[in-house]
Amino acid sequence: LSQGLVQGDVFARYVVMLPEFFAPRPRVGPGRFVFDFQRPRGADNAELVREMKESGVFKSSEVEAAFLAIDRGQFVPRDAIDSAYEDGPLRCRNFHLSQPSLYSDAVHALELELGVSVLNVGCGTGYLSCIISEITGPSVHHGVDVHEEVLEHARSMFQKLNKPFIKFFRVNALDLDLEQSMLYDRIYLGACAGGDAKRLLDLLAVGGILVGPFETSQGQFFRRVRRRSETEFEVENLKGVQFATLKCPTAESPKFVLPYPAWTPETSGSYPRRFIAALRAVLTCTYRRGCSAGLLPRDIWISQIFGFVHPRWFDQPLGDTRVEILEDGTQRPMGAEGEVDRARHARETLELLARHGLLVFGRAPAVPAGEDAGDPFGLLAPPPPAEGSQEESSDQDSDEEVTSSAEEHSEDMYLRDT
Repeated sequence: LSQGLVQGDVFARYVVMLPEFFAPRPRVGPGRFVFDFQRPRGADNAELVREMKESGVFKSSEVEAAFLAIDRGQFVPRDAIDSAYEDGPLRCRNFHLSQPSLYSDAVHALELELGVSVLNVGCGTGYLSCIISEITGPSVHHGVDVHEEVLEHARSMFQKLNKPFIKFFRVNALDLDLEQSMLYDRIYLGACAGGDAKRLLDLLAVGGILVGPFETSQGQFFRRVRRRSETEFEVENLKGVQFATLKCPTAESPKFVLPYPAWTPETSGSYPRRFIAALRAVLTCTYRRGCSAGLLPRDIWISQIFGFVHPRWFDQPLGDTRVEILEDGTQRPMGAEGEVDRARHARETLELLARHGLLVFGRAPAVPAGEDAGDPFGLLAPPPPAEGSQEESSDQDSDEEVTSSAEEHSEDMYLRDT
């Protein structure tokens, strides 16, 4: 569109095409419109899945069956039911669901297996969690969100669908205790992470996979991150997306620990490798003559002691050293990429659009070939006054006030639009 703004003839064609793509439908929630881009749409869940299949969304019959088993219409409020069976994002009050085709991409990218543990960050009503559980079975499955009304709806659905093993907690993801919480085989991010939010990767077990949107220096990307070792993370950009960012805590909150299931020999597969190695070392020691662990019977260790040992006791401190391995094999430290100056970015975008718009509609005077066009609309910053000028002090004060006002206004516009 920005290229069309520069070239007037191309811009005219964009204007003609807009009504075709932005056809408004009834409101979903107060003051919101959802626009139709010829997305797959059905009268019920079965028809939606069929339309998605014909569009080539599903890459396996297992994923298709999972979407068919979970009715999307049961996870949205009644006043948004008209948009439930459309392959598009849905927002109504605090109920936010991504489009089913994006969820399908996430499910495929997670490489789900029976029995893996799962964490859903920004879990919402539990639609995606229920789909994932159709593949992973009754394994450890946790979710976190900040909206209680949404979580209540999710818990009622888990009871209705006989999925009591899915546990959701009301907590901000950035308030999680990353050193004491459970480690997961699979993690899905339902909101964009960048900067310090990348620390959520510490909740990923070695060999595990995280899928979700990340803020980068080049915009948001839907990524698959595989943890190869304690400090190495293999990063793959799947496609560009636009998600809301993770909400920062509004006040200082105590850290929340995501709990491990009670330890038994059957649930030991969900525990860290170092923990399992330590337990095996103790049990092996009971067979050795003169070992202090042999003073107690093995059954006592298993039934009365191991269950009270914290699963993260045997973890080694990681410090700040974490490495990203990009698709081309390049390695770089995992820094605070994504902590961009949003106010400055919004201001520069508005200035660019204004400049392009004036070039089209302002009818700038023609400039002979070989001459500098200068600044016909006064958009460029004026040169600084000469040293010693009497107007230097007053002009500088005025510019600082305007700049501050523009930054505040630009940031307000960015936050409102987001």
